[in-house]
Amino acid sequence: MTSRWPLGAGRGGLVALISIATAAACSSSSTAHAHGPTATPAPLVTHASGSLLRTLDVTTGHAGSATGLGIALVDRLGVGESNVVVGGVVTANTTPTLGGPCTRGSAIVLGVQPSHVAWSVRGSSLIGREGPWALTSRELSGGRVATDVRDAATGRRLWTSDGTEGRATTVAGDVVLFDGTIVVGGLASRSTGVVTARDAATGRVLWRHADLPGAVLTSSGDDVFASIGKGFGPSSTSGLVAIAGRSGRVLWRLPDDAVTNSSRGTSVVSDGDTLTEVFGGDADVNRGAVAMAEITATSGRVTWRRTLTTPALTVVDDPGVHTVYGLNGAGELEAFDAATGASRWHRQLPTPTLDQFVGADRGVVVIEHRGDLDAYSAVDGRVLWHRAATHSIAAELGPGGLYVGESTLACFN
Repeated sequence: MTSRWPLGAGRGGLVALISIATAAACSSSSTAHAHGPTATPAPLVTHASGSLLRTLDVTTGHAGSATGLGIALVDRLGVGESNVVVGGVVTANTTPTLGGPCTRGSAIVLGVQPSHVAWSVRGSSLIGREGPWALTSRELSGGRVATDVRDAATGRRLWTSDGTEGRATTVAGDVVLFDGTIVVGGLASRSTGVVTARDAATGRVLWRHADLPGAVLTSSGDDVFASIGKGFGPSSTSGLVAIAGRSGRVLWRLPDDAVTNSSRGTSVVSDGDTLTEVFGGDADVNRGAVAMAEITATSGRVTWRRTLTTPALTVVDDPGVHTVYGLNGAGELEAFDAATGASRWHRQLPTPTLDQFVGADRGVVVIEHRGDLDAYSAVDGRVLWHRAATHSIAAELGPGGLYVGESTLACFN
């Protein structure tokens, strides 16, 4: 299994490791009232005594059992096979109004086994979790960020990357973790474009590249893909670089201007043997068009390319049904065949702003809007279920289903 998270600074976060049953096992205790293909489960409630971590059935939206967290705000989840890592804030410095921002509060890391706190560490924020490892981050002096790799069961710090590979500026690094290897990179400076791979258990450096500026990382199988040079310099320096995860050998390079001369690559998702890259997806000025291209992961060969007349685009992939979903700033959701780029269906969402992907799995794509969750079918885009919320949430799809952290605060960051 491969996971990818942005490396965030340790500004007031909490991390909790929760061992919970899968959504399918919990579905018998569902609180949903309506059933059928467009079922609308009961709204989430405000929890005066602390936030909750809840499981949902991804195909129906029916809620399973919940675990109390005892914190004010949940802002990130990292889902594994049997455990969930929760990032958030213990207390808030302000009392926000509905829909207003939350001011960050005291930072802490908690490790919770089913119903009790097993360990705690203060001053850290969540990066994510994979296998037996929990990744957290802390701010160091000089704007550097330390990455701590911990035993997820005990919270014991196994090793630390102290940020000396590069100096964090306005954008911190990216992290990908796969099959015992952690790759850290993406420090946004032309002079510190360092990407480092380490053994996840020991921290031993496996390989390092110093010429990948501003790298945004993703992985597929045993390979790592670095999207580089997006925020600075001439367009000729930006592109996609494939690296063998075990050895660090560069497999191929694909410059952005070999695909399109109008904009730079902004995001990459993996469909297993292929990659879908978006060009100009978050550009302020991209001539009103976004390019999408499908790239063979083993060779870097472009198999198809198409242009969309939209000012912005984010994408998510469901390899199980070979579908790439695109969501633009106008609230339009479109499904594309990953093999050909052909559009399968298109629909206008009811809330055209602030929509964001939660993820896609097993033919269902889930979108969050200011705490509300909506699920759509990969087949025809119909609404499978809707779940309303009156407070902020964090949600993520994982091996056991859909997990939702329900906060006590009605704020949306």
